[in-house]
Amino acid sequence: MWFQQHPHFIAYVVPVIGSIHLSHTRPYKMFPFYHSPFILCRHYLEFLALLSYFLKFRVSKRIEEKCFMRQDVNSFYILQVSDFHISEESKASAQNALKAVTDKINEMNINIRYLIHTGDIINSKDISQKIEEMHGGELKNEEYDDYLDEIIEQRFRIAEEIIGEFKNNLDVMQKNIVICCGNHDKVRYKTRKADAFKPFQKFLKNICSHTDLTDIYKLDDLNVLVLNTNISDDKKITCVDCENLKKILSVELQEEQSSWFYTYGENATVLEEESKVNLIVAHQPLYDICEQIRLPYGSETQTTDFLSALQDFINGNGIYLCGDKHTSSIAASYIHDIPHYFCGHPFVFEKSNFFSDCVHKDLVPSQKSEIDYNLIEIRDGKTGQVRKIHLVKKEDDSWKCQVHPIDMVVSNLYEKSRKYIVKNSFALLANQSSARYNSWDNLSWRNLFNRLDTGITATELKEISGFYGLFCRLKGNLNETIEWNDKTNIFYQLCQIVTQCMHDGKYFNMQNIINIRGDYSSGKSTFLGLFYIYLLYRYSYGKIDYIPAYFNIENDDILNKIQAGSTYASAVKQTFFSFVEEVEKIAQGEHTSVCYIIDGLDEQDIWSESSQDSIGRVALDILAETNNSKYIMSFCQNRLARFKNTMSAIKYYEKSYVMYFNTISVKEKEVKNSNFVQFVKYIIYSNQKECDVKGNKNNEKEVLERDASFCEPKECLAIRKLRRLSINPGFIYHNYQYLKECKEDDSVNMVYMRYIDQQHQICLDTLGYNFVHYAPAMAYLFTYEGYTYERFKAISPSTTVYWEQRILEYSHKIYRTFIFINYK
Repeated sequence: MWFQQHPHFIAYVVPVIGSIHLSHTRPYKMFPFYHSPFILCRHYLEFLALLSYFLKFRVSKRIEEKCFMRQDVNSFYILQVSDFHISEESKASAQNALKAVTDKINEMNINIRYLIHTGDIINSKDISQKIEEMHGGELKNEEYDDYLDEIIEQRFRIAEEIIGEFKNNLDVMQKNIVICCGNHDKVRYKTRKADAFKPFQKFLKNICSHTDLTDIYKLDDLNVLVLNTNISDDKKITCVDCENLKKILSVELQEEQSSWFYTYGENATVLEEESKVNLIVAHQPLYDICEQIRLPYGSETQTTDFLSALQDFINGNGIYLCGDKHTSSIAASYIHDIPHYFCGHPFVFEKSNFFSDCVHKDLVPSQKSEIDYNLIEIRDGKTGQVRKIHLVKKEDDSWKCQVHPIDMVVSNLYEKSRKYIVKNSFALLANQSSARYNSWDNLSWRNLFNRLDTGITATELKEISGFYGLFCRLKGNLNETIEWNDKTNIFYQLCQIVTQCMHDGKYFNMQNIINIRGDYSSGKSTFLGLFYIYLLYRYSYGKIDYIPAYFNIENDDILNKIQAGSTYASAVKQTFFSFVEEVEKIAQGEHTSVCYIIDGLDEQDIWSESSQDSIGRVALDILAETNNSKYIMSFCQNRLARFKNTMSAIKYYEKSYVMYFNTISVKEKEVKNSNFVQFVKYIIYSNQKECDVKGNKNNEKEVLERDASFCEPKECLAIRKLRRLSINPGFIYHNYQYLKECKEDDSVNMVYMRYIDQQHQICLDTLGYNFVHYAPAMAYLFTYEGYTYERFKAISPSTTVYWEQRILEYSHKIYRTFIFINYK
């Protein structure tokens, strides 16, 4: 029973209901207060309430546990490390870095079953120079080899100490440690070349349960083919010990090409063990160890029996672990149909040797360094969740360790949502970095913020947050107003709210976390695009453990389906369902939950004729089929008299947080640093920076001087002359060029006439010269008669209504005009 597994719950309940003795006793002995039925009833109800809460807590806790890396009977973890390059100088750094790794793994309660090192245990690059510095350059070969032995033995002793401590801290059994030979582990003797691998094999004997450099090791859950990629091959076919590999795989030589081989026997036996995963462990990737399969990019794969043997061993389900490249974590990069996993970097950055005429020859190397390792889950005989262990060495020589999603997962997630993000989001981000990016590789923290650290902080995007703080307000789930000040980072605060609601048990039934409300062009989509990128940053750093996914219903895919004859509800259903399906597939692989950000909804459904076709209902019905997902919804407030709110009252959670995107009141008199002035200044100067990014450089000194001292932009005066009571970001965005051209001495009449001319030109450019015959009628019927898009399309050819007749004459323009009326 569950209560037998949770005695702490019983201990918590006992003080409430009395002295309960968990034995087969009579009721009056079990409850000393039996003489009072009222008291008994009251305490019994309290007990039931506590029991209900605990069961609910257990369910919510189980859901929360899905969001974290966990291990069950069907899964285990492999830790892949590589390229330690251990030397006397790097010992302390290596110990500190690996201690940071084990501390993080233990903190996350991850049980590592297998430790695999893909070569370069020690550093041998500097050995020749050390011998020459210590003993001179006129040594005999035998003397050189003796000194070489001393350094090599010392470094392998250090490596044995470091890796032994690492193994013990991870609590990995010695039989589950696999290490392959790297190019630095091969000793370059001058006289005893046959002994090149003996020091490394001696090291293996003390650390692992194997000493053969090329062999198959049948472990409890894995078949591991270890390759020695440091063999000199005069035929230049491969640098693998092929002769030994043939024996291992039980192969026969082909008569016509004796250097190639095909497999049978042992390889076939390995393939029959379907419950095990097959791993190839080598220091170098395939394209480096076999010359005959190294072809120019885009060429067809040149098949050899060597490659076929490895492909047969992998059998479509295994993986190839390697290092050597000193790169960040790369997972499942397919090379010749074999998924490669790269990782590893030396603990101490080695100084690069530049040519004498190289512009970088005097470059001082940074003291900071980064290292990635791979944490690979094997679940039900297949590769499951893959994470990169990210190490960063700080200026004080301490190491910071974080567990991140692999770059490929984050990039794939971003690509699912990128096309829905409005360009203004990227424009505001461009102000942070002086370059306009929209690919995830360039939006990464390396390029966007031009720095090396372990993730974004609470101060990131602070300037943009200050802008939105001018006109946005947040209401809590208890109807309380959440105050913002100059120190508040809206992005960080909302992230904290979402994270709490995703995992806190008391929010178990609250699927709708935040509602975003505001008029058209109030900045909602720009903000949500930025917030999505912010959340994805935090997910990529391991700061949050749920997946963000952004979908804007106002997208070309849906509008194209509508134009092709589909109903709005049907178009949304098809497009959104496909989007959710792709995101959920990634979430299942990551064993985590999803926070959907759904943008472009209307409180009043302006497209569908029937309230049963509400796109809000469609979206919620699709999300109801997902596992453990929650969502943020953004609504446009039309305030149209003839339209009704068609959102489902059952699935719309009333106690969600609400964020209002208000308008900015236009101040008639100049007030220093009023919200109105700050609002206009930010947008105007942001557009100036955007022009700078595109190559139209302005006088930066002048801009800085204007920022330093109070100076009301002349655009404020132009806005006042339009006699507007309030404005929003969309107003300035759509009229930016017009506002820039206004002069301070322009009269109100002149400003108005120029504005009307501009609006007329926009109509001409979008709808054509005959728009006056039908567009005003559509605007009137939409605004005052409640005509939806479906109702416009359903106008009968036999209608006797004059304006409906005129609209039918231009029926091919109904779609574009309806879009123009609603979104312009």
